[in-house]
Amino acid sequence: VAGSFELFRFPDPFSEAGSFLEGVQLGYNYLLRNRVMLGMEADASFPAFPDLSGLTTGGSSNFVSPSFGAGSFSETMLSSGTLRARIGYAPGRWLFYATAGLAWTLNRQELTQTATGNSEDHSLWRFGLAAGGGVEVPIAPSWTLRAEYLWTGYPDQSVTFASLGQRTVSDLSLQQLRFGLNYRFDDPFRPFKLGSNDLFHL
Repeated sequence: VAGSFELFRFPDPFSEAGSFLEGVQLGYNYLLRNRVMLGMEADASFPAFPDLSGLTTGGSSNFVSPSFGAGSFSETMLSSGTLRARIGYAPGRWLFYATAGLAWTLNRQELTQTATGNSEDHSLWRFGLAAGGGVEVPIAPSWTLRAEYLWTGYPDQSVTFASLGQRTVSDLSLQQLRFGLNYRFDDPFRPFKLGSNDLFHL
């Protein structure tokens, strides 16, 4: 049996559930004299509370197979992160950049057999690639604001549900629109200078 499902869950402000993430990031950037920026960055993200179906960023699908009968399969994200290189250009106070690197996620998969009600779940580590781009701008001394698009993709991975006698093979891909507030640790007392050569030097 083959199929797919969407991972997006519409945000619910009343239950604080849905497909949105909160996280932290840490990096180092260096701005060359020609205004080219080189850097590295690591981040970790954690999802919102699960909704009534037990999903955060995740989905489920019903299916019928000759050997298993009717059942359902679901996967939801528990945490994720990336380790990426960044390259950009800062013609003035704005920084435009591209980024790419490695990605990971910790997910939970669950398989349920409708006839018996039996279910089994597994934690699953996935490792893949990340790529994207964004823009960053200073808003106050030592503070910058960014908007970023990031794609992450993970190859096929199999899980055996021993008690149900089934094996699943699945892949995963995510598209995220992320907003971030960054603090520069280099010199918190330096005066704010638009267009200075080290505006984005962390």
